[in-house]
Amino acid sequence: MKKRTFLLPCFFLLFALACGEDEDNGQQEDPCDPAPTFTQIQEIFDGSCTFSSCHAGGSPSESLSLETGGSCDAIVEQNSTQMSSVKLVDPGDAQGSYLYLKIKGDTSIQDDAMPPPSGGLSSFKIDRIKCWINNGATCE
Repeated sequence: MKKRTFLLPCFFLLFALACGEDEDNGQQEDPCDPAPTFTQIQEIFDGSCTFSSCHAGGSPSESLSLETGGSCDAIVEQNSTQMSSVKLVDPGDAQGSYLYLKIKGDTSIQDDAMPPPSGGLSSFKIDRIKCWINNGATCE
């Protein structure tokens, strides 16, 4: 009887763990299928970057506002203020885009990764941004 009593809670624990959602609340496993739109990328910015002390308001960090309405034009084909020889978003080349390097915490960036570690992006969201850039980084 003791053995059965012990196994029953273990079974339920394994079942609960197997059925849990990932940190992105049930997002698909493949961040590139379907290909992300800029509207979906803006949702990531809205939830992680556009706070008054960060990339929004009257004095956004690095003079880069990621608020809805002008963020795409502010990042696509624009040079980084931290590394002026590198585009923030170089359409078709996530590995050459400072925004992507910054959010994944690449060693080639200046200063800290963004968003700060306490509010870092999930790997799914980072990969969504990477897919958007590699697919041409359109603002539509």
